[in-house]
Amino acid sequence: MAIGYNSYEITLKESLRPAITYSINDLKDPSKRKSDYSKTITLPSSKELDKLFNSIFEINVETLTFNPNKKTEITYLADEQVQLEGYLKLDEVVINDRNKVEYRVSIFGKVGDLFNNIGENELTDITGLDIYNHERSRTNIVNSWDTSIIENGSPVSFAYGKGYTYPLIDYGFDSDLQKYNLMHIMPSIYAKEYVDGIFTDAGKTYTSNFLNSAFFKRLIIPFNGTEIQKTATQLDADLFRADGATATLSTLGVFQTIVFPNEILDAGGTYDNATGVYTVGDAGFYDFTSICDFKVQYTPSGNVVDVYINRPIFVKLAVFVNGVQQPESRMYIGDTTVAIAPAATYDTGYLVAYPSDAHGTGIGSNIGGVMTYVDLKNTNPASNLPINLNNIALSAGDTVEIKAAYFQAPQQRFADINLFTDNAGSFFGGTVSVSIGTGKFLNNVVNNAVLQDGEIDIYSVIPENIKQKDFLSSIFNLFGLEIEPDKTDPNNYIIEPFDTFYTSNAVDWQHKIDNNSELVYEPMGLLEASEYLYKYKDDKDYYNESYKSEFEETYGQRSGLIDNDFVKKITTTEVIFSPTPSVGQNYIDIVVPTIIKNDINNYNTTAHNIRILYYGGLKTTSTAWEMPDTIGNSVSYTSYPYAGHFDDPYNPTLDINFGLSKKLYYDNTYDDINLTNNNLFNTYHLGRLQQIANRDSKLVSGMFYLKPKDIYELSFRNLFFFKNSYFRLYKIENYDPNKRLTKCYFLKVINVNPFTTTSIWVNGGKDVVGSSFSDGVQTEEAYPTIKYEAPKNDNKSKVNSGVIAGRDNYVDYSSKNVNISGDNNTVTSYLKDVTLINSNSNTVNGSNVTLINSDNLTIDEDNVTYVNGVKVSTSNINAPTEVSEISASQDVEVDVKAYIVDTSGGNVKVQFTPTLITYTEGQVWHFKKDSAANDLIIEVKLGTIDNVLNVTVTTLNTNVSVIYAGGTKFYII
Repeated sequence: MAIGYNSYEITLKESLRPAITYSINDLKDPSKRKSDYSKTITLPSSKELDKLFNSIFEINVETLTFNPNKKTEITYLADEQVQLEGYLKLDEVVINDRNKVEYRVSIFGKVGDLFNNIGENELTDITGLDIYNHERSRTNIVNSWDTSIIENGSPVSFAYGKGYTYPLIDYGFDSDLQKYNLMHIMPSIYAKEYVDGIFTDAGKTYTSNFLNSAFFKRLIIPFNGTEIQKTATQLDADLFRADGATATLSTLGVFQTIVFPNEILDAGGTYDNATGVYTVGDAGFYDFTSICDFKVQYTPSGNVVDVYINRPIFVKLAVFVNGVQQPESRMYIGDTTVAIAPAATYDTGYLVAYPSDAHGTGIGSNIGGVMTYVDLKNTNPASNLPINLNNIALSAGDTVEIKAAYFQAPQQRFADINLFTDNAGSFFGGTVSVSIGTGKFLNNVVNNAVLQDGEIDIYSVIPENIKQKDFLSSIFNLFGLEIEPDKTDPNNYIIEPFDTFYTSNAVDWQHKIDNNSELVYEPMGLLEASEYLYKYKDDKDYYNESYKSEFEETYGQRSGLIDNDFVKKITTTEVIFSPTPSVGQNYIDIVVPTIIKNDINNYNTTAHNIRILYYGGLKTTSTAWEMPDTIGNSVSYTSYPYAGHFDDPYNPTLDINFGLSKKLYYDNTYDDINLTNNNLFNTYHLGRLQQIANRDSKLVSGMFYLKPKDIYELSFRNLFFFKNSYFRLYKIENYDPNKRLTKCYFLKVINVNPFTTTSIWVNGGKDVVGSSFSDGVQTEEAYPTIKYEAPKNDNKSKVNSGVIAGRDNYVDYSSKNVNISGDNNTVTSYLKDVTLINSNSNTVNGSNVTLINSDNLTIDEDNVTYVNGVKVSTSNINAPTEVSEISASQDVEVDVKAYIVDTSGGNVKVQFTPTLITYTEGQVWHFKKDSAANDLIIEVKLGTIDNVLNVTVTTLNTNVSVIYAGGTKFYII
């Protein structure tokens, strides 16, 4: 006896007596996939073994080559014949009281090693898939259907099973399913890419007609999120931070680019610290912020007395995108009360502490020859001027820069254009110098989604938290695959479905039977259940839940019922994938897999479990569909990239569900439906069950003389002949090459009725296909009813959008904090803070929009309010900043923004009096109840609030916002 270890052959002093069990996959429970063998054995110490294990048993000896953390290849030989090849794991070293050393090891067969190599790795750990990174462009999406894909940055010819494709799947983004926005069509990766990647990373290969078949190459794993996210590396490449700006503004009224020379962050090289220009690397939504510290030096000329600034300077800081000015901030600089002596200069200085009379956002008043300023938003230092550009969509190559300019104030201390004046009313000229002492410029990514023409990192498309071993096991369980190590290549595996895995090669073992022991024939000895249930994993999306609620089973499941009166157990084979019902509509002949979340108000996108679909390629449609993009371009198509559990929705030839569903969510309006029973159960699992459920099935066990050569040549794929019958070898139990007499288990080969594909016209009636039982297994299936079932209310929005009450409203998945009361409203992409109250048939394309009792409007700007269809406010209208703390009843004032109301001393009433006080339509006040005791009462005198006289607030820390709608009407928003 000998073992081969890392190219060494070691003769053993004594037999291992390993008692090895060899087995094929468990026919009793097809959901299990076992190793071909595993065994724990003891190796007695020898010079060769001690040397190879680096005397690991010596406490004070450092091992130099042997690492117990790593797998060690091992081959066990008897009579120079390989008995097993696998991997050794050293479990422990035992030294007995006579100082005898033994090595206790575990040996795993090659099949077990495949899964051991995979370990706990996830699909996202597969290497090399980044060759399929590509731009999210219309061209790449359309080409992926049947023309080309991107590989290593360049187009390569389309091939099923290679890379990715973009099928039509309804994720709940669009209310009009005749339109699929480019951003809502998501990539799917072919299942074969995952399988091949798993084997390659494990250092293994496979030989398989099935895994290389045209059928398997069409299986895809769709994206299972709601938004494709940029990676951290991609985001880093989009971001920059720069500071250290110093500049002197040279020309009155002319904007000048500010350069921030110190780059703190710029991994993508997007900011040019020589020119001050940021160039967008990848399309996205961005925020930009800059803060510059300004000072002004005022130098009067010709004055012989103290003079004062008559016409101060104001500076503007602005963001420019592609050379076009966006928002700006302004600040007046210069104290009109400071006396400037003859031949002196008044320097406002840098980093001036707040508050400062010399810095303000606007001129407030001119009383008695002294101007006052409105303070700059309480910034400290007061000489800092910030500018922000928020939530702007930019494309790759767009440029952003910060520019500054200075101007003379439009209002004078006294009515004259000169810069300076004395108190006697004489005016003087002079000069000003405007400069920046420090500043910073930076950006942030508002939404980390990959936008149109943005770069998709393919790893952002791979379903997360899916272990490779679970994925591979589910592929095996879907198609009843068997696996055996290749005798000619230790790192290769033979993988085929049950019906094609076994060959017709016959090995004669008649002469190996031990005639002194009995052969036991056990009728249906492998049958342990009365029902073998095959199913996908349940999920919580609308159609899966609706189907399960109606039929109390999972969409597409199938039970193999066994004709047996004695066993009552149910054996379930469940895969990690969830089923995906396909849905059609009665106004278009497109049928698409549909994964949506629906409740009483909303039809939404939803996170969902991993799916597997068949990509059927392009299907012709009689009604064209459109793919609009984010910049307003739309293209119509007369064919669509079909995917589903059928290969064709109307005339399928195969079905990757286990069985026929009891309901279809589309009808025969546009074409007859002729369904097939060529599903996974009938094609890949029925034959296996027939072998164990047939009344003539027998499990035969007995003692056989096996030599080391028999084990070396052993293949479970062969037929074994004895007693004038053919058998499949099921298990060799406790083989020991020293004993030779070994117990073996066989399953008698039964000639069963082969499955025959049937196609039947479906009109909604309850038809049945298949016989009642075939070889002990029920093959009868009921054909489905057909019904298009629209989700309730047809509202479509993101789950966390807000409350959507009404019907047929659409809120793009990317918009946030949207609340609607009304019907047929549309809120488009990447908006926030949109409120529609009693408003219908509006389209909103702006953020911070409020519509009250307004219909049939299209809003294309931010920060507006409409009441009764009339625009009443913008962001800068009547924006009081005062917060007032009150504890007694009073009238609401126009210049107070918010009231903090202390009701601890009794009820407090705040009263609007529109008949006496002039309010501005669209003005908003905020009220907060700051005490648990008593009530806050908000009342309108001679008017209404939400169509009643008053509103009572009873709960501590409750916030109420009230908007003026004109006349005597106010509303809570």
